[in-house]
Order: sequence, then structure tokens, then C-alpha cells
Amino acid sequence: PDERFEVVNPDEAFIMLRDAATGEMKLRIFRSKASTAKEGTVAVSRTILDKVTREGVAVLSADASADSRFSAAKSVLRFHMMSTMCVPLMREEKVLGVIHVANRVSSGEFQEEDLQLFSGIAAQAALAIENATLYHNIQLEVRRRNNLQRYLPPSAVEQIMDGTRELNASREDMASII
Repeated sequence: PDERFEVVNPDEAFIMLRDAATGEMKLRIFRSKASTAKEGTVAVSRTILDKVTREGVAVLSADASADSRFSAAKSVLRFHMMSTMCVPLMREEKVLGVIHVANRVSSGEFQEEDLQLFSGIAAQAALAIENATLYHNIQLEVRRRNNLQRYLPPSAVEQIMDGTRELNASREDMASII
């Protein structure tokens, strides 16, 4: 995020990722030039966020408060959004999150070239997120398999891991496995 801050010079930037359990977008990283800004008070336009996450498209607006796409968005006016850019973090048609930058002082701060750069950064970040998630899931499966192998025969562990057998704690089930 700090490098992105230097490249496009926004007033603020944040990254939100989709929570795997709830499906909701959660703030993960926030940076602001304002010394008084706090992570819990980040201003997010739900309209812009929804457009990016639902449609999987990047949004660039020279002046969001005057942009006809967002004229009905109270949050854009309330948060005094001027220049804004929001790009999806996507892998295989799935939106994993967003990167958003904004300038609340002046309009026209971000150009099409900035959006192209940000889209490239977002594609690489999404790949890294997906790889980290896959690695984490493999580690969980290895841990689960190792725990099961301590108590059960290999054939039972395979059946449990591939989903053809459920692990129940009843004595009858345990006796049939062992």
C-alpha cells in the first residue's frame, strides 16, 4: 500500500478482502495522509464498492460527486469524494476484494493510465491472495490428516478425507472403522 501511495498520490487508500465465512468485505489495510484519520473511520462509498464487487469492473471517476453514475449515492456526497479509483481483486471471475484510492481535495487526480497500472497491481495481488489461501488450506488438511492418522487406520483416514465417510464419535462407528 505504501508504494501505491507514492505512485498515484491519493489522500487515502485501502484494501478490503471478502471474508470467507460471511462473504462480506472487510477492511484489511488503510492509509491516509490525514494525521487524524483512523482505520475505524474510513469513508467507503457503498455504491462504488457494490459496483466493483458485483460487476467485477474497475471504477475511475475524475469527480465522483459530479459523476452521473453516482448521483444517487448519498455516501459520495457525504464523504466529499472527488477523484476516486477502485479496482477488483479478481481470480477466475471471483472478486476476492478491492483496492480503493481517493483524493478528497481536487478532481482529475487519477487518469486512465493510473487505472491500468492499478488493475495490473490488483491482478498480481489477487494471485498472491489465492496462493496464500490455497497454501493455508493445504496446511489445514495436512494437520487434520496427521491428527486422524494418529488414531485411525490409513483406509479410514482416506475415506474421511475424501468425504465418503463421516467421522462420528459413537462407539459403534469407531468399532467399525478400527
